[in-house]
Amino acid sequence: MTTVYDVPPDKLAKKVAEKLKRNKAIHQPKWAMEVKKGAN
Repeated sequence: MTTVYDVPPDKLAKKVAEKLKRNKAIHQPKWAMEVKKGAN
């Protein structure tokens, strides 16, 4: 069985991003662009 360790990270990230964009159950909250989301 293939695991995430067997796939090049750049290809994995692109495919996962595509699937997440098509998933209507996951969405960005309206306020997300107005708040600090990281340590930097």
